[in-house]
Amino acid sequence: MTITRAGFLRGAACLALAGAAVPAARAADRDVLGVLAARGTFERFLGLCQRAAVTEDLKAPGPFTVFAPTDAAFGRIPAALINELAGTGEHAPDMVRLRALLLFHVAPGVHRSTGWTNTQELQTLNGAKLRVDVPQGEPMRVLNPTNPTLYTGGFGAGGHATNRIAAIEAADLAASNGVVHAIDNVLLP
Repeated sequence: MTITRAGFLRGAACLALAGAAVPAARAADRDVLGVLAARGTFERFLGLCQRAAVTEDLKAPGPFTVFAPTDAAFGRIPAALINELAGTGEHAPDMVRLRALLLFHVAPGVHRSTGWTNTQELQTLNGAKLRVDVPQGEPMRVLNPTNPTLYTGGFGAGGHATNRIAAIEAADLAASNGVVHAIDNVLLP
């Protein structure tokens, strides 16, 4: 399921009108890693962050905006690419490329969906840019602006085509050192 800006705002308004207490205080007590761990759907992302020592970066005060691919998102990219980056029993990990992949999903600062314009670019911690799109009546999404459709070589393993657009499935998960947005695809730098 993806989320549109209108759907997100309607849901928040309904909760507010109903007097429902949003458990933001508990989530805001956790850093971005704690928020990801508590959700239980980011195990592969967290495991790769730990392997590449990105967890140390994300424990810092930040603030950070993390576009975190879900476990299902990792199932949509070639397993050979993850094996190549993370290493297997017979191959050493490619830490430079693995860190580049993971840090491509993190932008400095807090960028909540309510502040997004129709199209804006965010600098990521790996030095490249991501673009956030909020198309009218469509799901909010994030993509690589240098090639927003298909990726067929270079970073990928074996030249496999990989989608470089991710829909935002859950937005604005508050953390003590930033905010997390769950996405449905792994974005390649």
